[in-house]
Amino acid sequence: MATASSIVGTWNTFVDWGSTGHPILANPLTFNADGTWTYVHGGGRWLQIEGQYFFNFTNAAGLIYAANTTLDSVSGIMGYLTPGGSNGVWWGTRPGAPHATDAALHALTVQGSHDHHLGPKK
Repeated sequence: MATASSIVGTWNTFVDWGSTGHPILANPLTFNADGTWTYVHGGGRWLQIEGQYFFNFTNAAGLIYAANTTLDSVSGIMGYLTPGGSNGVWWGTRPGAPHATDAALHALTVQGSHDHHLGPKK
């Protein structure tokens, strides 16, 4: 695996549950070299082979995210592995992306707002 395609580090994330074409800024995710990952609401385990990876959530049974990675971006799908479970698309960028300002990311972290990674707000 080339270093440039590693997901280790922090990613700004965007989710679109139901693939509506209206993405939402979600909390940043941090992937650790030991195969764990964390974010403000929890975390889980991840596995990467070449430029593809997937990860699960310890706080949301059956929720899986999968993606392809390049140097500074990831894009993929997410969904619950249950009958009729919600699904959609997501992507992430390394910190510094012009469309993910530090102020917006800080507001998400401080507010403890709805956890958009687990599904749409109801």
